[in-house]
This record gives sequence, structure tokens and C-alpha cells, in this order.
Amino acid sequence: QCDVSAATFLEMFGVSQHDVRMAKPNAIEKLSRISGVSAERLSSATFQSIGRRRYLQSGQEFSLEFFSRSPLKFCPHCIVEDMLKHNERLPLPVGRLNWVLSPVRACAIHNVSLVEIPSIGTSASFVDLSAHLPPFSRLSELAASSPKIHPSGLQAYVENRFSGEQVYAWLDNQDIDQAVKATEMLGASIEYGAHFEHAKLTESQWRVAGQVGFEFTSKGLKGIRNGLETLQRKPEKSVHQSGPQGVFGQLYKWLHFSKSEKSAGPIREVLREHILDTMAV
Repeated sequence: QCDVSAATFLEMFGVSQHDVRMAKPNAIEKLSRISGVSAERLSSATFQSIGRRRYLQSGQEFSLEFFSRSPLKFCPHCIVEDMLKHNERLPLPVGRLNWVLSPVRACAIHNVSLVEIPSIGTSASFVDLSAHLPPFSRLSELAASSPKIHPSGLQAYVENRFSGEQVYAWLDNQDIDQAVKATEMLGASIEYGAHFEHAKLTESQWRVAGQVGFEFTSKGLKGIRNGLETLQRKPEKSVHQSGPQGVFGQLYKWLHFSKSEKSAGPIREVLREHILDTMAV
């Protein structure tokens, strides 16, 4: 970027940052002419807005909420390696598309937790990584101290699905954000109790929730029903007093009371059928 920020670079060449964020063809074509990179390759590195807070990437459609709550996440090892590949005058840190997706919380290459910068006043669909990174000395410290964790099964599923892999029929036959949300909600209910407080779970806890939930959702309907039976065996409230809501807690309330226009997906029908099959309603 000629040693300037992305915003300045785009302004220099008369390219609208908004048009780049929306992946508009005119902006992609102009960047292609400037850079010599094919328009097809540039388009593959964008999140294309398809309206109504919906995005498309690599054939996967998802909602705005599928982006991370922390717009800037990065692996310090990857960034340090990027910067060491180039001369000191023009170090070139390179962002990875999957870092801005909510289920991605670890680097699959270095098996470390991603570093988060909570709020930088920008959209997760367009982050100028180089403008917000700490100095190289601090990046080196972060790399040396970053906790070792492996990507969850759910994260691996998401990254593989963006690469075109389809292995898990029940999960694959719905939008990717629906599959992830159902998996995390089921896993959180099993791991932290049916009446867990959604807003109080940390990113680390959501990672565990995704791992736990994936052990059930990856096995399809049978696995999910096993997960629901696990919840029934340890209700936090009397089944006679509270019924399905008391047993399934946040999972039930999310599916029954949500005012969102977006469908929760097939998990709603699975829970409904399970309640009718196993409980006096």
C-alpha cells in the first residue's frame, strides 16, 4: 500500500472505501487495474453484501452477526512472520479472512489463541489491519506469551466448509451461521447449564461451547437428540413446575421467543419434536 494506510491508498486512486467494503464491481475492477491482480482473485477476498444484513463468501451465505464481536483479531505469530518476510522499511502484515468470523478463535497453523483488540470503530467486513497493530516489539512479546490452544471442532468445520468441504449432512444443509449458532447454544447449555447467562460467557467459554456442541451436532439428528437428553437428565428447575422452558432454558427461549426475522434453522423443529416425543405437553 505504498507505506500508507488502506484508507489513504484508496483515496489516492479515487476508490471508494464503501465500494470496496461492499465489493462493488466498479471498485474491484479499478483495484485490479491498479494492482495487476485479477478481479476474480480480488473478489474471492471480499465479503459480498447481498442485502438485509446478509453476506456471501466462498458460496457461503451468513448474517452480519456471524462476524466477530471484536473486529480485529490476529495471530501474533502469523503477523511477525509476515513482517519478517519483507524489508524493515515496508513491513507487510497480512490479514486473514477467517480471523473476522466469530467461531474462529485460534490459529490453526500455530495452535495459539488469537489476540483481540475489542473495538476499533470499524466494520469487521473491512479492517485495515496494519493501522491498528501494536509495534513490532510488542507483537514479538505477544507471540512469545500467546497461550497454546487448538482450534475447536466447530472452528475446523467452519474453515473447512469455506474451503468447499461437505461432510456433516445435518450441518451442511443449512446456512453456516445457523449451524454455528445451534451448535454453540446446545454446547453452552450442556457445559454451563441450561440457564447460563448468554452475555456473561467469554470468548474462551464460547470456544468450549462450540467444541462441546459439535460433538453432538456433527452426528446429526441422533447426536442432537442425545444432547437434548443430556439436558433432560440434569434439569435446573422442576420439570413439573417449569416444563420445557425450565429444562431447556436458554436454548428454548432463543428458539421460542426470538423476534429476529432470520430463521434459527432446523434446530427449532428438532427441539419441538423432541419435546413432543419425550414430555407431557
